[in-house]
Amino acid sequence: MQRLFYIQKSNINKKKNFFAYNIILFLFVLLSILEPKQIKLLSNLNIIWFYPQYFILGIAVLVLVAFKDNIVINKSNIKLLLISYLFSFCYLISAFINNGILNLSTDVLFSLQGLFKVLIQYCFYILLLVILIDNYPKVIIFIMKYVIVLSFINIIFILIGIISYRTGVNFLPIQGAINKEIMHQSWVKILSFSSFLPKFGGVFAETQELGLYLLISYIFYLLLRKYKIKVNRILLIYGQLLPALIILTLSKTVIPALAFFLIWSYKGKKYLKYKALFTLLFAICFLIIIVTTYSNSIRYYYIYALKADSIGERMFHIMTFFTFVKEHIFSFFIGMGPYNYGGYIQAVNPVLFNKYTNAISIFTIFVESGFFGFIVYLFFWGYMIVKSKDYLIKCSLISILIGNIGQPNWSMDILVLAFIIIYNLDNYGGLLNENHN
Repeated sequence: MQRLFYIQKSNINKKKNFFAYNIILFLFVLLSILEPKQIKLLSNLNIIWFYPQYFILGIAVLVLVAFKDNIVINKSNIKLLLISYLFSFCYLISAFINNGILNLSTDVLFSLQGLFKVLIQYCFYILLLVILIDNYPKVIIFIMKYVIVLSFINIIFILIGIISYRTGVNFLPIQGAINKEIMHQSWVKILSFSSFLPKFGGVFAETQELGLYLLISYIFYLLLRKYKIKVNRILLIYGQLLPALIILTLSKTVIPALAFFLIWSYKGKKYLKYKALFTLLFAICFLIIIVTTYSNSIRYYYIYALKADSIGERMFHIMTFFTFVKEHIFSFFIGMGPYNYGGYIQAVNPVLFNKYTNAISIFTIFVESGFFGFIVYLFFWGYMIVKSKDYLIKCSLISILIGNIGQPNWSMDILVLAFIIIYNLDNYGGLLNENHN
């Protein structure tokens, strides 16, 4: 009788621990998705965001590994960690030289804040994720499901915000802030047509960031289907609608990323010649549309940057950096240091730019850490793509890299979370498929 009571009590404790463990994981994924800038904007809060997601993941890992005799780290993940530390080191050297030796920073504390964000993501965050995944591979499934669930919730939030904007009925107490967001980012130009399409990123400041998140959700959805992991019927239908939702964001880098994924993931390794042909045709058609639509901004990038044209503004920041490099050749190799570009461009034009301004693309890495940091970052992705044996995982990583090229915030936590999860599916996919259902 005592033994039976012990077994029942043990089962109850396991269920409680499992529930607490899932709550911690869910909160961590939620906080990884939330963008501090957007949360403060929507909530009209003037607070310092202390990155609670890292603290929660730290607790989750400590609680889980505390009961293990040996903490395991996969060899492939050790190599991944070494590359991420090398990338962080490039940022550290850039910050040290620019802020301490060359004195190019106009706000040293702000620059160190940018350095801290990189170090905590690419040293602490990735390390904890790797420990969590290598010791408890099933977290991969839960994290992927939570990303899709939160994606669905965010879309509902967006729809309510847009409907409220259209009808004038305030269903949400923060509708005023949402209306400003819609007015700010909803002017759309395709070919010679300009129109107002109500767009709102939800918990993301930009709809292109939303597009990247939806792309990650769609890839997670298909990977779960591939490994025959059960998904709720509502999420099953939602997953099939994700490509259409991604296209509606009208992101000029995420849509090509989606097209690449749909073309190359179809039927696995079959029809490679046809896939290459369709990719080439899509690229030509897409470039014609882009060049036709943004011909003036491409030709007169300096003028159109001042009009906040998406293509012109990106080109303006790239050319501005290379103009700076002509006088500071050393900056080509080590960059301007984290968060220092904003101070420089603000001094050039304080009316239109501020210290938060960046290159609005993956080129921000080049601006901040130079040629060395940029090469290491690309090698980071290249290593994961080359080392992945599964064809679909390779397609997934390449697609997310393409979608990441034009992002205003290349260091989004959800991006880091996504490539670590997808890369590790190559090691643990078969195990999850055997044990989860």
